[in-house]
Amino acid sequence: VGIIKWFLQLAKGCLKINNFNTIMAILGGLNMAPIQRLKKTWKALPKKSHDEMEQLEKLMETKCNFSEYRRALKLATRPVLPYFGIFLRDITFADDGNPDWIDNGRVNFEKLTILASILKDIQFYQQQNYT
Repeated sequence: VGIIKWFLQLAKGCLKINNFNTIMAILGGLNMAPIQRLKKTWKALPKKSHDEMEQLEKLMETKCNFSEYRRALKLATRPVLPYFGIFLRDITFADDGNPDWIDNGRVNFEKLTILASILKDIQFYQQQNYT
């Protein structure tokens, strides 16, 4: 119980300093099957800890293309350590979901604009050191 509470406190601290990548890593670890099978441990966890876990999971849930996380990311003050997996996902969908060439044999500049926008977002978060 103490270890799970410690990780939830760590995740809350990461939220305060806008470290979304570590929050996702902590949630990933806590939601692994071997940890979730610890039924007695989870039942012994205080309601406050369950509420904190629920709040963090709601923030980072995949529903509506991570809409809650994306909203929190836009509102966060810098420095911010975003969850990098979202950028990789966006790049993959933009690349796979749009043809390289349009019907008349020309380069699909709309696809390139989408990819450039994603890369610009990545560069935005790299401009300020996170210490």
